[in-house]
Amino acid sequence: MRKSYDFSFGTKKLSHIGFIGNFGLPNNTIKHNYSAIQKKDKEQFLNGILKEFDPQIENFKIYR
Repeated sequence: MRKSYDFSFGTKKLSHIGFIGNFGLPNNTIKHNYSAIQKKDKEQFLNGILKEFDPQIENFKIYR
């Protein structure tokens, strides 16, 4: 079975929001994993890890 990677996306430039690409993981995998984080109410935990990685990252959100 061939994996499908969705690298297409729409963009909207907002001065206070940066774009982080998903290169390396398919969109559906990112959405599935983030859904699990939301179900466990661990968004702040994820945001803390991201902020340690890069202090300029305020938070992570998926817009549908």
